[in-house]
Amino acid sequence: MILKNNYFDDCYFSQESGFDESCYVFIEGNNLNLKDKKEIKIGETGFGTGLNLLVLEDFLKNEKDKKVTFTTVEKYFLKTETVKNALINLKGVSLEALEGHLNIYKFIDSRKSDGWNSFSFKRAWGVLEINLFIGDVMDSFENYPVKNICWFLDGHSPEKNPDMWSREVLSNVARNSDEGATFATFTAAGMVKKNLRDSGFFVKRKKGYGKKRHMIFGFLLFFL
Repeated sequence: MILKNNYFDDCYFSQESGFDESCYVFIEGNNLNLKDKKEIKIGETGFGTGLNLLVLEDFLKNEKDKKVTFTTVEKYFLKTETVKNALINLKGVSLEALEGHLNIYKFIDSRKSDGWNSFSFKRAWGVLEINLFIGDVMDSFENYPVKNICWFLDGHSPEKNPDMWSREVLSNVARNSDEGATFATFTAAGMVKKNLRDSGFFVKRKKGYGKKRHMIFGFLLFFL
């Protein structure tokens, strides 16, 4: 099942390579292997099916005593059954990992409300704290709860959802970053690169995943 967001006329991920692409772009793009701290704070723009969280947990599966704070935003929260149907045949996802992910998703879905929500889960690798904002991304920055050390910038395509990639959004990403914070994103659109640089980030381009020509990654140079 290829899941499409009808609000933006855009698919959430590739059924063939979505898992591997997420790992390549967000895990490798942020050099998470170099972050050996016991506590990691990650920000995301666009929760969707939670695929990036699923990939992150796979990355952490051999770790012990980690604490991850995952802070994300979603305007159009999906039903658990929709997420299950989208992820169940995704290459790279084990049934055990999928079941664990769906349990988290279902728990959140049953208790969420508009605005900020906070949840805590014990995992085999440590503790997962999730801050989830239900609503518009700009509204989430009014009371943003943490300073992140890395960012998964993963809204829909800038052509389909330009508001997610605006200077206002990316400036707030910078303001809610810890010193030296990194980012990675699948897009290499000129507008996104400019807005990131204008917001204080160093931006570098590299080969995109699979047939995609380029993606970008970088780190915070200065605070505005």
